[in-house]
Amino acid sequence: AKHKPVYLQNIFKVYKPGEQILGAAGVSPVHWAQRHGMTVAGYSVINSWPHLLPPLEDPHVLGIAQAHSRTPSQILHRWCLQHGVAVIPKASSRDRIRENSMVLDFELSPAEMLALDGLASLSESTQDAALPAWLGDTFGIFGRDPSQLAAPMAPAANQASFAEAMQGAECSGDVAAVRSEPFSMGGGNHELSQCQAACVARGPTSCSFITFYHSTGYCHFYKTCPEQRPAGDGAVIYARTS
Repeated sequence: AKHKPVYLQNIFKVYKPGEQILGAAGVSPVHWAQRHGMTVAGYSVINSWPHLLPPLEDPHVLGIAQAHSRTPSQILHRWCLQHGVAVIPKASSRDRIRENSMVLDFELSPAEMLALDGLASLSESTQDAALPAWLGDTFGIFGRDPSQLAAPMAPAANQASFAEAMQGAECSGDVAAVRSEPFSMGGGNHELSQCQAACVARGPTSCSFITFYHSTGYCHFYKTCPEQRPAGDGAVIYARTS
């Protein structure tokens, strides 16, 4: 192509996260696109078609919504955002527009994200195959390791390396000159190697530092890290060395 694609718009809901027909590929379409520097937008986040159980009525979604005193719609849209996927909500009233906008002042825990991620396996797996292939077996249906979640491929040993720069700290800086965009991978429960791979995919000018939170599996990306501040959750700053 003459111009590299920069944007991917796909179906993205808990039952079909990134593709209409979930296949046997080893990486999700969303993580593949993000690894290649594309922005991803999701549609049909709360759409019930063609499922017998609408996402808005799924008991897992309802339980998480009750725990946060939020609507099921807000939980599903927040789940989407924490995966680094922009959302395209539909609204026909002022109240619904307001509801859709109130998703930036709370955060789903890694366990809650894991439970919502696992709904795709409950919905799409067959007697012979666990689908999607890139998702961990959250609910133990096939005996797969639930920690093996969808993630970008780890960088090759000769592609890039990182060195631990500081423990118990995070890079400080909320300005464009310091932060890489997207700032995170969305949600937690990632492995350090996954965060490093995502950083490598952005190139050294866009990502040279990672703050990885070992207790939660969250990671933040930085172009530079001129200042640091104390941080919990097992935070460690890693500097790209090659």
